[in-house]
Amino acid sequence: MQLTIGIVNWNTAEHLKKCLNSIFKSKTHFQYEVYIVDNNSSDNSFEIISRYKKVKLIQNKENIGMAASLNQIIKATDSEYLLFLHPDTEISEDTIEKMLKFLNKYPLIGIAGPKLVYPNNKIFYSCHKFPTIINLIKDEIGLNGVYMRKANHNKIQKVDIIASAAIFIRRHLFGEIGLLDERFTNWCAEWDFAYKAKEKGHARVYAPITKVIHYEIMSDTNLEYKKHSYPIANIMLERLLLFYKKHYSWISMMLLKKLTILRLIIKSVIYPKRSRDYWKAIKFTIFC
Repeated sequence: MQLTIGIVNWNTAEHLKKCLNSIFKSKTHFQYEVYIVDNNSSDNSFEIISRYKKVKLIQNKENIGMAASLNQIIKATDSEYLLFLHPDTEISEDTIEKMLKFLNKYPLIGIAGPKLVYPNNKIFYSCHKFPTIINLIKDEIGLNGVYMRKANHNKIQKVDIIASAAIFIRRHLFGEIGLLDERFTNWCAEWDFAYKAKEKGHARVYAPITKVIHYEIMSDTNLEYKKHSYPIANIMLERLLLFYKKHYSWISMMLLKKLTILRLIIKSVIYPKRSRDYWKAIKFTIFC
């Protein structure tokens, strides 16, 4: 098998149907298989999935998170490449063909991603820089920071990170680097994996040679919000701090905390109606 397409689903039945339809409309000579991990959905996801006889389903009794679910797919398959898709994406008819030809042509590329757009055809920022302090500050002041908002998104280019919504990875990277770190659950696992790929010398390339639509509904968000009962921004900060603990110095992590607290204090003054939430976030940042 040349390609495994892996999707993690939690209560996204209608979007998942569109995603699967787009996959099976693909025009490609490459052999591919489709795996779905369903994390105990309560909607009609199982009914939708059962209509597609070619789909291989892994059912979990609880929501184990994105990273752990993708690891299940990695361990269950042996294809040369993996394409991880969010269930709220729709690939183009030529996505598989063009991206695999591209990867076959350039064997030093370990991770690649196509152009992502919203349904209105606006660019979804799917290539990122590593979240250094400088890049995070650039984002805050509207410069070309982590999310590369000022970059040319019509140009093939080496990048630090490819967003997890649509990401192609060579199988052998998991043998060299290991599986995804499941502590990141639903955010930043691709940041961590990309950093380890960089350390091993594998290029990460943004290749806008084909287009994928991304609705960005983030199926796991609601569950995490209810589970933790604090703003989603705090969950993302928790993952970011974990990334810093793994890859950056203790000084950098402390500086990140201080800058985050300063940012939240400023926002509590600018937006007094939300000051209670900001002060909760400050408390979380101090003790995280």
